[in-house]
Amino acid sequence: MLLLATLLPAAENSPVVGPGATRDEVLAAYGWPSGQSLSGGREIFTYPQGQVVLKDGVVERMDFSPNVPWPKPKPRPPAATASTKPSVAEKPVAVARKDAWLADIAAAKAEAASRAAQMLLLFTGSDWSPPSKRFEAEVANAPEFLAAVSDLVLVRLDFPRTTTLAPALREQNAVLRERYNVTTYPTLVLVDADGQEVSRVNLAKERREPTYREQVIAAVAEARPTTSPLVTRAGEAPAGRNLAGGALGRVSVVIMAGAVIVLGLCWWLIRRRAAESEASHTGPATILPTPADVAAWSQERLRDVAAALFEYEGSRVQVRPADSGADLALLHPSEPKPRVLVRCQAASAGLAAAKGVRTFFGTTVMEGVDGVWFVSAGGFTAEARQFAAEHGLVLISGEDLLQRLKAMPPLALMRALAPAR
Repeated sequence: MLLLATLLPAAENSPVVGPGATRDEVLAAYGWPSGQSLSGGREIFTYPQGQVVLKDGVVERMDFSPNVPWPKPKPRPPAATASTKPSVAEKPVAVARKDAWLADIAAAKAEAASRAAQMLLLFTGSDWSPPSKRFEAEVANAPEFLAAVSDLVLVRLDFPRTTTLAPALREQNAVLRERYNVTTYPTLVLVDADGQEVSRVNLAKERREPTYREQVIAAVAEARPTTSPLVTRAGEAPAGRNLAGGALGRVSVVIMAGAVIVLGLCWWLIRRRAAESEASHTGPATILPTPADVAAWSQERLRDVAAALFEYEGSRVQVRPADSGADLALLHPSEPKPRVLVRCQAASAGLAAAKGVRTFFGTTVMEGVDGVWFVSAGGFTAEARQFAAEHGLVLISGEDLLQRLKAMPPLALMRALAPAR
């Protein structure tokens, strides 16, 4: 539904304009922008409070920082006159785009390919996740951060709860979240121009930088590859490299490749002996449960195994009371507040329906957690999966659980499957 802009008389009150409003309504509410730019077929208005993104003359997205005073609307600039028009020798100054984040992954891939650049994907819950709100307010458009990642194509993949994305954009974001297995917000993933994951930014690591912004910049720098490719574009050698330097570089590559092969063989032999030794103590590799075993687990058994798995994956796990709505709470080792709430449902209850998923989601909203996970050994209905995709829930079926258990070392798996004492 179209949200009409209302211009309030007090300068400190913010006017109301939402997605679907027209270009003229934006100008009537906020006045003339301090900057304008075009990106991927979209027009971006820049204001002191943030940006308004329009597509085909209609508001697509609004990114405003909180607690920023609203000045009086800026009037439309006067038409150019003979004294104000630039002379032939003068060139107009390009207005820099403040919000460098794209939303369309196809447009981002095209830009990355044309620039021979990598992409930085931001998975965020911009209007409900406290860490995401902090990232948007302190980092996303900060000049220091944008300077540090100026060689990357930035892509924002949002999962809002109070605003509605276009169906195509919502579906695109859900597919990418599943592809990159994103379960918390914000998450930063570095990928190449084809979308292949290069590395993941560790935002949870404790760092010595004094500000959150500097910590994020350091985390992104740490996630970047330590070596650069010998060829920047197909058939094009890096600038300044002569033939002698290229030959020397190739020799160095051959030597390094030989060293890597030798080290790899040594590592393989060590791992093989370790695996044989471990197998002699742990018995046959049949400790992984079968789908039938998972289907036979009680709700308590499913909860205990899931808790052991999440603990192995790096979370601090708390078992919640039965009447709390959630069975498990996952915490960062150094944080007192839960980041993810988990509910477990045994296969005996059948497919998890949309009603159960919706009810669990409703009980977690007030806690302000980053993630909501639902583990159902019996799987989920199509309606439940659709609701989860629209609201940022992570669904873990019995098959998904088995795949994650399969990745555990034998001894860790045995501990996870051991009966609770």
